[in-house]
Amino acid sequence: MITTDPEKPVVYEDSATTMKLHVRLPNADKASQGKRSELGGVTFDNFDDSTSTVLPKTDGSLQIATVIESSEAPNEYEYTVTSKSGGEMVLERDGSVSILDENGEWEAGVARPWAKDANGNEIPTEYRIDGDKLIQHVAFDNDTDFPVVADPWLGYNLISKTSWAMDL
Repeated sequence: MITTDPEKPVVYEDSATTMKLHVRLPNADKASQGKRSELGGVTFDNFDDSTSTVLPKTDGSLQIATVIESSEAPNEYEYTVTSKSGGEMVLERDGSVSILDENGEWEAGVARPWAKDANGNEIPTEYRIDGDKLIQHVAFDNDTDFPVVADPWLGYNLISKTSWAMDL
């Protein structure tokens, strides 16, 4: 469920499982009321030279595209991710994130982070986890060609357990 109220979390549910995640967007306490996007989602102006667009995908996954307009924008974007089961996030060696339930079982995943500049060039980016916070750092600078697009892409079907191997 995608709300247009930036104070309310985006709710991601997988209909084939009981998995349910709540994702609070970056700068939610200061962002604008969401507007329907031409891409099929909802866009929020973060009032810091960035916007966040929540895009549900046909495969059941959820993409949150952040468009960074200038070097004046923040270089970190914080998403609060909580699951119905009360599980935790684990950063994997490849940079992706596993979301585990309260028993340590795989529940969902966040694909490896990416960011690209206006010319399609990759910009270094990485996730870190602080409790229930997924923080994406995007390493742009004054010489970067803006806008830059970066996103967490999460889901169950996007990254099924059959193709997702947890690092042990």
